[in-house]
Amino acid sequence: MAWTNPLFLIPAIIGVVCIAMGIIMRKYPPKQINGLYGYRTSRSMLSQERWGFAQQFAAKEFLKSGVRLASIAVLGLVVNIGNGVGLAIGLVIGLAFVAIPWMLTEKALKERFGEVEA
Repeated sequence: MAWTNPLFLIPAIIGVVCIAMGIIMRKYPPKQINGLYGYRTSRSMLSQERWGFAQQFAAKEFLKSGVRLASIAVLGLVVNIGNGVGLAIGLVIGLAFVAIPWMLTEKALKERFGEVEA
């Protein structure tokens, strides 16, 4: 097993960070709209109701995504490819699993509260 394989390390680290983010956001959600902490997008910051919904939904999605990504990282222990290719694949997979909770949360906000009017 290659613990230093980027195909293992990158998804594992990003997965653990996503899990930690999900746990923190779930246990200690920001109560008020702010520019420092929480799920902050223009759609989520339009109202307090949207803000609260987005915090709960995003926390759950980041937890799920992190667990899936950390599980996928195990493949990096058995698949041995070059470091450059492993780095590229690990980054693409990691970024995709960070983008998925964001896309799902934005979709849920749109479905629940409608389109943002300009």
